[in-house]
Formats: sequence, structure tokens, C-alpha cells
Amino acid sequence: MEITIKSFEIFLPRLNKRTIKRFVILCRKKGATFNLNIKIKLLFLTSFFLLGLLVIYTIPMFLPPSIYLGIYDPLGSYNSDNRIVLQNVYVSWGENTENLLQLLDHNKSLNRISLVTVEPWNSESTQQSISDLLTDIPEGKYNDSIDNTCRTLASINEPLIIRWGHEMELSGSRYSWAGKDPHNYQQSYRYFVTRCKTYSSKFKFMWSPSGEAGLEKYWPGKEFVDFIGLSVYSYDQWDIKYIKHQRSFNEVLSPKYDRVKQYNKPIIIAESGVTGDEEYKKKWITQLTKDVKNYPLLKGIVYFNSVDLPGAWGQDLGIADFRITKDSISPLLNIADLHFNLE
Repeated sequence: MEITIKSFEIFLPRLNKRTIKRFVILCRKKGATFNLNIKIKLLFLTSFFLLGLLVIYTIPMFLPPSIYLGIYDPLGSYNSDNRIVLQNVYVSWGENTENLLQLLDHNKSLNRISLVTVEPWNSESTQQSISDLLTDIPEGKYNDSIDNTCRTLASINEPLIIRWGHEMELSGSRYSWAGKDPHNYQQSYRYFVTRCKTYSSKFKFMWSPSGEAGLEKYWPGKEFVDFIGLSVYSYDQWDIKYIKHQRSFNEVLSPKYDRVKQYNKPIIIAESGVTGDEEYKKKWITQLTKDVKNYPLLKGIVYFNSVDLPGAWGQDLGIADFRITKDSISPLLNIADLHFNLE
């Protein structure tokens, strides 16, 4: 016969003689015969098993979340902090490969994985050009640019993440590849990834919209994406002008996350930053560390520790300064996961 014990009905504090006697009488009424010593052992094992489940499922509720931390840090303010495992660099695929090698070697010396944002500027290398960039790429007209970039990235023989043609869904963007025909972008992205993969099996590829409405039109397909990147900024002047208040991390990320979670890929915030005085920045970062638990697909955050380009947020707004002190970013550093592994 089978006897079922309800969870926690018999637990360690209640394992006294009376409990055991009642249990034995109950079992005998059901026609069960057994050795009392075996039954006592069973009760202890059951109790410890239940206690173990309780520990496993409740302790994580009281532990702070952990997340991989990266940085874009052109001045090297955080070079000595070993809690940072990713280093973002921006390169044009028409750029001198020696410069790219220096950036990669620098990241390697810091024991950080490179997140390489490859900006596919057209052959004129100007933001104002109206070249048919996204139709030219699949036709092979930029093969030299792809090959030179990917060959250089492969030469260091290290795992890295390649983020090509980011924030593609933004209209009126500073980027010549953004806001263009979605089909042409998809074709170009796939072409780049397919060709670049031939240089190294250690490459991982990041599809990285800003996170705005309409991004789904630019989705290239799961076989071309290892990570999804998002941009999460809280720029006080822009927020106050268009939103009427400065947004929290959660306010910025939540709708963006909802738009990409359907793809079920690990998410890294490839760019993030907050403006304001240091007291506000620390408050914003502190709340961020509490909010990340709401986003199960979110695996990493890369902070943009720099001043943005003039006019990046509109000609009528000032220059956004996202630089942050070590004290202000300390709450995020304190929950950083140190074991990011691409292999």
C-alpha cells in the first residue's frame, strides 16, 4: 500500500514520541507493517528533504541580484576595477586596423571581453552621405571592409561580441544605416554575420536596436543573433522636454524589454547612462540594482562613461554628460557577476 504525507505535516520540531506513535497506529489501521527504526529514519529524511527545498527556494529571494557589468571608458577611469568584465569599443569598418588592434589588446590586458560596436559607415565616411549603403552591402561592395574588420578581430584569438549596425530602428538618427528600409537592413545584417563568421568560431553577434517601437521589422532571425542589445539612457534635458520628468531605469527599460523578450535571447544593455548631479546618479543606480530582478533575460549592463557627441540628442539640447564617479556607480559594481564566459 502507499501512504502519502502532506508537506510539512510532520516536521523536525514535531518529531516526538507522540507523533511517531500516532503515525504507527495510523499505518497499522491501513494494514501496513514496518520496522519502527526504518520509519523514524524515513521521517528524518523526509523532514530534511523538505527543509532543503525550503532553503533552496527562499534564500535566493533575500540575496541581491547579480549581473555582468561592462563599460565604455575612453579615459580609462575604471581600468583597475576587476568587477568589470566587458569593455565596449566603437570602430568604423573603414578604420585603420592598427587602431582596432590596439583597442583589443588594451581590453585583453584588462582581462575583459571586448564588445565591439562596428559602425558601417559608407565609403564616403560622412554622416551626411545618402549612399545606398544597405543595398550595396549584400551585393558585395563592402566585402573589403567586412573582411578587414573581421580578420583583425579574429587575429587576437579571443572570444568577443560583435555589435553591428546598432540602433537601426531610429528615424532621423545620426547613423546612415538607421531608419532605412527594414528588409535592406535585415539582408545587410545577415550578410555581415554570415561572412564574418567564417573568420572565427569565437565570435558572438549582437543585434542591438535602441528598443523603440517598430524594431521588430528589423529582426534578422534567431540564427543570426546570440545576444540582443538595448540602449537605456536617462538624459535630464531630453526627458524633461519630452516626458516632463526624468525617467528611472525601470521606466526606460520596461517597454523596450517587452518589445524584445519574445525572441528569448539573452539581453545586454549595450549602452546606458544617467545625467544629473552625483547624488541623483547614485540614487538612479541604486534603484537600478533593485529593478534588474524584474527582467529575467537581462544578463549584463554596459555603462557609457563619457560625454556624448554634440547634437546627439538634438541641436536645441546641451551635450549629455554621462560620466559617473566611482561612488555613484558603486551600488552596481557591488552586485557585478565576475564570471562572464562566452565559450
